[in-house]
This record gives sequence, C-alpha cells and structure tokens, in this order.
Amino acid sequence: MWCTPGNHDRWSDKNPGRAISQKYDGPIGVVYSGLRAIFRDQDDVTVHFPKTPWTAPMICGRQHLLTHGDTSFGGGSPGIRIDIKKITEALQRFDSAGHLGQRVEALWQGHYHVPDHHILGHGAHLVTNGCKSGLGPYAQSLDIFDGPAVQIVAEATSAHAVGDLRMIELRSADTDAVNEQAVSPPPHICHP
Repeated sequence: MWCTPGNHDRWSDKNPGRAISQKYDGPIGVVYSGLRAIFRDQDDVTVHFPKTPWTAPMICGRQHLLTHGDTSFGGGSPGIRIDIKKITEALQRFDSAGHLGQRVEALWQGHYHVPDHHILGHGAHLVTNGCKSGLGPYAQSLDIFDGPAVQIVAEATSAHAVGDLRMIELRSADTDAVNEQAVSPPPHICHP
C-alpha cells in the first residue's frame, strides 16, 4: 500500500496555512501509521508512507511516482486547469536530479479535481485522479458548479507503466454492473 499526504492533511495548530513541508506530520500520518499497525502481521501487505511529499513504487518493473500534486510537480488550479508544461518540466528536473536512479514512467496525482490522462512529450504518463466527493463549497466559490466524482483504475504491466485505464463514475458505482469488471484483477497480475 503506497501512501502520500494531501494538502488538507495537516495539524492546523502547527501549520495554519497551506501545508508545504513535513506534510507527513498530520492526521493522515496517524491514519497511515494505524494501517501499518493493522497489517503488520500480514506478510502480503506492506504500508509505505515516506516523509517525502511523494512515494515511488516500482510496479511490474516500471517506475511510478505518486503525489498529491499541490506542491510537488504542481501546476494549475483545482477544477480549472492542469498546467501540463509546468508538470512536464518539473518531472524532467526530478528525473535529471537522479532522485530515483531511473526515469519516472508514470506520475500519478490528485489535487486538481479533474480526472485526466496524458502521455507527456518525453513519454511519461501523467494520470490525474478525480475528486471522490464531487463538488463542495470550495469549488463552488470558484464558480465550478458541476464536476464528476471519479476514481481512476488502471492496469500496470511489465510492458506498459499505464495500460488499460478506466474512469469509474462514483455516483453510479453501486448500481452500474459494468464496474464489477473494472475492479476484478486479471489472472496475470505481476507482483512488485
């Protein structure tokens, strides 16, 4: 289980503004530490929660990078735009610095409340997950009055960092039988 904090996961007395550093030190850290404790005796479950604002799993031999997207590789405004050029440049700088020892093939982020998938100019995938709760007061304050509640599910194989990709519309997830197929694991799952 690969975990990363978001921009609302902070102790407001320690960081009353936007959390930009030590993002792990907040309520979500307690949740992830709890998950780690719950699964400590399960040999097939490991909870990864680094102190960086991103986590970097190797999945099926392909380098992935997961981040909330508000501070690391951030570019854009929730519900309004995703700045592909800025994110691409930040990812290329990250790769050039050699943080992981190899090039990132898939960058996964949230924060923007808009589900999206791009293949960037240098070949990496950028997958932006949708907002699970739909719209709230913040989005409405930005004059955004409609938006899907979406969860992205994608396959990763040794041949493709991001293979088949599906956007599950959560408002109909419980009643649309086709969603059952989207979450059934294929028989050829590789284990990292």
